[in-house]
This record gives sequence, structure tokens and C-alpha cells, in this order.
Amino acid sequence: MLNPANTLNSLVEMTQAALLSEIYDVALLSVWQSLPGGALEGRRRGAAWVRSPSPANFRDLADWLGTARMRAVRRHTIEGLQVFEGTANPRGQSFDDDLEAWVRGAWQAYEEYCSEHGKPDLIHAHGRFLNAGVFALQVLKSQCVPYVYVEHCSFYQRGLAPLECREVLAEVIRRSQAYAPVSGVLAKAVAKFVGDIRTPVITPNALDPGFEDQPMRPPPPSRPFRFFNASSLDEIKGIDVLLKAFAEAFAGDENVELTICGDGAQRKHFETMAGELGIDRRVTFRGWRPNDEIVQFMDDAHATVISSRVETFGVVAIESLARGRPVLATRCGGPEEIVTETDGILVRPADPAALARGMVSLVANYGQFDCSAIRDASLKRFGREAFLRRAAQISGMPDLEHARPRRPGKAFAAVLTTET
Repeated sequence: MLNPANTLNSLVEMTQAALLSEIYDVALLSVWQSLPGGALEGRRRGAAWVRSPSPANFRDLADWLGTARMRAVRRHTIEGLQVFEGTANPRGQSFDDDLEAWVRGAWQAYEEYCSEHGKPDLIHAHGRFLNAGVFALQVLKSQCVPYVYVEHCSFYQRGLAPLECREVLAEVIRRSQAYAPVSGVLAKAVAKFVGDIRTPVITPNALDPGFEDQPMRPPPPSRPFRFFNASSLDEIKGIDVLLKAFAEAFAGDENVELTICGDGAQRKHFETMAGELGIDRRVTFRGWRPNDEIVQFMDDAHATVISSRVETFGVVAIESLARGRPVLATRCGGPEEIVTETDGILVRPADPAALARGMVSLVANYGQFDCSAIRDASLKRFGREAFLRRAAQISGMPDLEHARPRRPGKAFAAVLTTET
């Protein structure tokens, strides 16, 4: 879902839409959804009650929407971007029911968009898990609007994708104009799940312009040495591993500090753990902060540490590198395609001792990192121009040189998904 009261879960999509809007006409489609009985993450592979969402289930969806249409579409403007938010009311009896409800909500928003702008030239369907891809497939079939399928979802790496989804996922991938996973690790996980059916075009996530446009500040004085972490406070982000590693590496060392930005269901648990480990005076939990404040936190730190168990990409890594700060990350998926020996350190995931050794090594060898070179290399790989060039290539839209100023009639509809 994406509305003025809830932007946190859609920051990746909003960043891409903001960058694309510099060249193209962009709107965002989202769906407000409440899932009775629990989120998709709890629906583990092989659960007997998960039925197959085969393509046939959705083939006539556009037709029967005419008699079952709900006009509960909200319009928002968020950071200058137009958002059309449909509504889904799933029964929660099966995966099929939830998926159909989400697609109905997406059609509401899409029809509202078309009533104002006409059909878009292209849909960017962001696959948090399947929903947007199924919707984009239906628009292609009924209105011949092509789509790019951008895969983000970690379910394939974590073994949470229901086996019954293979058929429809395969069709979503095959029929897309471009299949664009955000990392090679994720592409391999999807191929293992659904088969090697299409050559992926690896398309890294975009860097928020705020991390690029502000001049880089030099690192702070050497002491105290400050580590920074930004993530949701849950098990998958490995905050428990990070706290144990920090305690092991710097027991009694008052000259090393850790700042953690983010929130989540386990925040109180992690704050209690920091106290039990005796590091609560040197570990600060700042809660969720907007990106302009994250820039300041990164600039006030020496390095960023990513302790995740699984990542499809690792936006925080490219943000840190864009600020000229090295990254210590676990080999949890995406970070190993971002972090190099010239700008950081990689260690095993879910291993407090390995992460502790990495933290000690980074502090001891910090002088070997050239912050200006780290920033320059990162912007070449992940900055505004790099992202827009890749987007033009996979979309078949005008390139950077020929798209400015905007060409009349050209538009993107970026479809957002939600897992909760």
C-alpha cells in the first residue's frame, strides 16, 4: 500500500518513480489491502490449503470486473508523484482469494488512472510477490499494454514461495517485455523455483537522489568510531547477530559506537538484548527516520554495517557508498554484488563471530579506504544517470538524450505491491 500515512514500505518504488519522472510522465498504482489470518510470509511452501493461481483463474478477470466493480479509489500526491490507490478486501481463505482480491483493487486504480490519462505506454510491475505481475499480465492480454517485471521478492531465496505459483509466475516472466530481477542471486533463486525460462536483465535498485545530490562530507574524527545500520527490526535483518558481534568485538571499548535506524515488532526485544549484553550505552536505537536524516546519520558515521540473513539487493549499501562510507555486509544475497574489496568487507551471514572479526578489521584498517573514490565509483554504478540509462534500455523507451524534454503522450504506470 502507498498513501501519505504509509510510504515506508514503498520507498524503492517511489525512488524509481521520482527518477523516471525526470524524463517521463509517471503515475503510481497501489492497493490498500488487509489480509485476514496472517501475511503471505506465514504461508510456507507445500501448505495443503494453498491452491494454484493458474493463468486460467484470471483470464476473464477484466470482464467480470464490470459487474463487481468497487469504486473505492483514493488519489494522493506524494512528493510530487500522483498515486492511485485501489482497495482489496480478501476473504483470506486461500492464496488464490487474496491474489484475486489484490488484482481487483489494482484494476480499480488502473481504470481511474486511464479515465484521466488514457492508457499508459508501459507498466513497471514491481514483484514484491507475484501480485503486480499477475495484474500486468491481465492488462497486456486485455489492452495490449506491455510491462516490465521487476523482481524484488525474497521468498524464493527463503523457500516461502508456494510451489503452486510456478505456472502463473512462469507466464508473467515469459510475457514481460523485460524480466528484471534486482540481483543475480535473486535471479538464480527464481530460476531454481520456476525453471530457466527467460534470460534476466539484472537491474539494480535506484539510489535516492538525496544521497547523490548532497556534497560528500569527510569522515568524522577517528574516535569514537561509529558504525551505522538502517533496517527493519526483525529476524531477517539479523539485528540479533549484529548486537552479539558488537558486544564480542568491542567489550569494554568506549570508543566504538553503533547507531541503528529503523523500527519493527522486535525493537523492544533488541533494546533489551543490548542491555543484557552490556552495550546499551554505546548502541542507540533511533527508530525510523526519513532519508534526509539517514544521509546525516551516515555522514556522522565511519562505516555502515549490514547484518541481514537474506537480502535481494541491499539499498542501504549503495546509499552508504554514495556517501563515501565503506560497508561491512554479510554474504546474504545482494550485498556481494555491490561491495568490493576497495569499498568494504564481506562475511558469512548469521555468524556473530565472523561479523565481529569484520568489524574489528574495518576499524583497524579504516585508513586504507578512499572515501572520495568510493563515492565516485558508486555513483557511476548506481547513480541517477546509470539507473535512467538501464531503465530506458529495458523499457524500450526513449533514451536519456532523446527523452529530454518529455515527449508528449509517453507515460509509465508503476505498479506497487504489498505483502501485508
